[in-house]
Amino acid sequence: MAEKNSRYYPNNLSSTQKGKELTHRAISFPSPEVATCPRPPNIANGLHNGQSVDRFPHGVTVHYSCQDGYAPVGNVSISCTDAGMWSWPLPRCEAIGCEMPEVQNGKVSELQNTYRAGEMLHFDCNAGYAAEDSYEAQCRPGGTWDPAVLLQPCPMPPEIPHGSHNGQGKAFFTMGMSVTYTCDPGYYLVGNAIVFCKASGNWSQPGPRCEEVMCPRPPNIANGLHNGQSMDRFPHGVTVHYSCQDGYAPVGNVSISCTDAGMWSWPLPRCEAIGCEMPEVQNGKVSELQSTYRAGEMLHFDCNAGYAAEDSYEAQCQPGGTWDPAVLRCEREIPRGSHNGQGKAFFTMGMSVTYTCDPGYYLVGHAIVFCKASGNWSQPGPRCEGGFMGCPLG
Repeated sequence: MAEKNSRYYPNNLSSTQKGKELTHRAISFPSPEVATCPRPPNIANGLHNGQSVDRFPHGVTVHYSCQDGYAPVGNVSISCTDAGMWSWPLPRCEAIGCEMPEVQNGKVSELQNTYRAGEMLHFDCNAGYAAEDSYEAQCRPGGTWDPAVLLQPCPMPPEIPHGSHNGQGKAFFTMGMSVTYTCDPGYYLVGNAIVFCKASGNWSQPGPRCEEVMCPRPPNIANGLHNGQSMDRFPHGVTVHYSCQDGYAPVGNVSISCTDAGMWSWPLPRCEAIGCEMPEVQNGKVSELQSTYRAGEMLHFDCNAGYAAEDSYEAQCQPGGTWDPAVLRCEREIPRGSHNGQGKAFFTMGMSVTYTCDPGYYLVGHAIVFCKASGNWSQPGPRCEGGFMGCPLG
């Protein structure tokens, strides 16, 4: 099912609506993308199962069902396309017609296999018989006749694995009566949710079936992995766990589960770079104190009087919680040498000092360093190398 990024969609999107529907599927939402679709169009005498949602990410499918007495014509599902529009055409709901009935002690005047809703049927009675009221009957939406010409009972509706129907406990079923099938949690309906008892004493459709809800491969997260990489489909109730790469730590719940709706639980965990704790500076101190530092953040430090940094007065926090350089220390300034700033209480921007070496040593580095606006010296202190070994006798 991008950060969606989380969107929340109610579980009832995959529930069975009242009416006749060709296929019910659990709706599986992909990760949200830029393109979204508005609420799906309504159709006459029907409903879609996305009534409680206003915006839909691309790839989402909604299903239409028809009211009692109406049957779907066309594909009952539409999908949100990459362009932010619903696929076409829409299904439509047409009134269920009537089959030619049997007339007790009589016969239909003009034979035809089916009748449209609202159409009139004329019948005659056998010799010695007469109609109680009228010699006409009208086909009603839903496939029933008014008046009922003949009521031929239907057998009990078939049972289905992992599901049930609402006709339990009824003694009989006659023309026009219906039952609705639903699936157990974790299963979705394939086929017609509602079946009708026909005038012939048969059900309008075979019983549907219930298939197990499956979730797609879990989403990937930056700088992390889940333990379901080898599978493409996951049964409902399965849990997968995320872990982070070296130098990163998980934030949030590291486990997600496949829900009864065919979607992964939310939100996903994320992996954040492990920060650094404030380090100790040997013979110095950190300039701006804070308890932790983010990966990539720079730290500035100063040295105590008479000490200088060997290389730089900065260190960078690395992913994993280490510093570069690893050890922050200030070395005693220029052994075997001195500078002309001794005795001054402070140094401000632009002030300078000059280094010289003791007799017999030579200077390596910059002899003059300046105090910068940042409060650091322009260069690390130089060093004095060599040593007076004396001159040979002539």
